[in-house]
Amino acid sequence: MVVQVLAVLAGKAMGLDKPLPIFTLSGSSGVTDFDLFGQPTAYVDPDSGIERLVWLPGVVDLAVRAGGILYLDECNMMGERVTASLHPVTDDRRCFVNRAKAIVVKDEHGGETFLPDIVEGNKDLWIVGTINPG
Repeated sequence: MVVQVLAVLAGKAMGLDKPLPIFTLSGSSGVTDFDLFGQPTAYVDPDSGIERLVWLPGVVDLAVRAGGILYLDECNMMGERVTASLHPVTDDRRCFVNRAKAIVVKDEHGGETFLPDIVEGNKDLWIVGTINPG
């Protein structure tokens, strides 16, 4: 409830006519980097029936790009490997390198190079973390 109130108050303070969006990640030992940053997944076009691979962004990816509130609920329940992946998002860098998502970069000769996606944080990104003691 506190995060919802924060979203309303922050939206008003920013001159918005609606609350900031809230992106919630519920912590558990089952959370993976795929949940945070995304992964390829199968998609079947309902009109053609053709299946293809598409990129499905994770919760952190969505929040970092869009801005709003990234709510890490019970973040102490996430594994060390996962929380370590959040460091560049939560510290002064406010970005992350998504090694699971390749982007194409054209060179000056028309050739292609594949690089990881570098995601810079939206300036209006707020991060809230909660824990349950014990």
